[in-house]
Amino acid sequence: EYKIADLASYFHPILVIMDARKIFVTKGPASGDLETPNLILASHDMVAIDVEGVRLLQSYNASNKLNVPVWELGQIARAKEIGFGATSDDEIQVIEGP
Repeated sequence: EYKIADLASYFHPILVIMDARKIFVTKGPASGDLETPNLILASHDMVAIDVEGVRLLQSYNASNKLNVPVWELGQIARAKEIGFGATSDDEIQVIEGP
């Protein structure tokens, strides 16, 4: 999981979209208990999207490896270490739509 950040650092997308209309909060990624937050997340920053996606899962008490602070998760901690993407909450702005 740490290498994901290293690989992602070679890509610089203009827009990253996360479809969170439906999410698995157990098991996953293809089966498990389903919740429907009905959200679409978008950013130019892959790390910011991951951070907010993890927070969304944590808000549903997802039963998986997400029981640590978001900035301590493997790929997010590694991205912060190498200076790729957002490195703190201060660098993320969440804007809610209608």
